[in-house]
Amino acid sequence: MSPEDVQTDDLDPLAPVIYGDEPVEETLEEDAADGGVSDSDGIVRVWLEDGRLSKVRVSPTWYTRLGKRTLTECFSQALRMANANASVGVVEQRQAPSFDDVDFSGLPRFNNRTFAVMQNLVADAEQRWDEAIERYRSRPRTEPGTVEGRSKGVTVALNGAGLAQSVTFDEKWLDSAQAGTICDHVMAAAENAYAKHVPGDDDRDELNDLEDEHRFLMATLKAMLNPKER
Repeated sequence: MSPEDVQTDDLDPLAPVIYGDEPVEETLEEDAADGGVSDSDGIVRVWLEDGRLSKVRVSPTWYTRLGKRTLTECFSQALRMANANASVGVVEQRQAPSFDDVDFSGLPRFNNRTFAVMQNLVADAEQRWDEAIERYRSRPRTEPGTVEGRSKGVTVALNGAGLAQSVTFDEKWLDSAQAGTICDHVMAAAENAYAKHVPGDDDRDELNDLEDEHRFLMATLKAMLNPKER
């Protein structure tokens, strides 16, 4: 089409100039491979490592897509699902000690006297173990409370277990904040909160030591009963 073919009467001098394609709304789609979790509308996406917030993303067009929701609600939903996913099957079992390298060849021959000695040692260990369990159960426990970290107009709150449970915003600050700035200050606020968090008291060292002692005594008794396997 030549310039002469253009009908200038049909052109709107106030129409915006379009460079390339019109912008497309970005949705933070679920991708199981990247380990992140999004809210139901794909506005916010969060990543956890060892229960800690490690990365966040906010859609560049979040402010046009919220509808009646708030950005705080989007973060709360994503964090709730991420924390639930992270807690499934995370309970770690303490690795039992191995006595495969212990040399039991010097043990005395099994007889009534050595058996009685082993019985007394095992009974003593079990009694001390029971007493330690009772002390552990009756000790006063310190339950950590909620802590908050702030950065600019962002506040991140951790629950007593140290998990991020909410992200709130100063609305005036949020009005002029871009997605990248929001993400930066969410992470900065989270780090400030983690620095304040003090884990609850759950010292099981005495119980673990007594459990290991009991396992060793039982391994010793087994070696005495099976001298050919020493």
